[in-house]
Amino acid sequence: LTISPVGAQTNVLPPEDVQKLTVEELRERYGQAKPDALKIDGINHIAFVSSDMARTVWFWSEALGLRLTKTIQLADGGQHFFMEGG
Repeated sequence: LTISPVGAQTNVLPPEDVQKLTVEELRERYGQAKPDALKIDGINHIAFVSSDMARTVWFWSEALGLRLTKTIQLADGGQHFFMEGG
């Protein structure tokens, strides 16, 4: 499966490089709305469990154009990431 990032951006990082980013760097890179992003209306939320959150954020942001809107660090070491699609 090959995924072409939204808008065929020239500054797209490969998933291997995204895995090295901190949460702050993920927010900075993927926290901006994209004009050609996938628009989603009518879904309250979807929850995913992921062993590789950086790669998950990469997919939803680079491939589908969603915006990372919020992150929460949990006391047990887990994280919640919120993506916006519209």
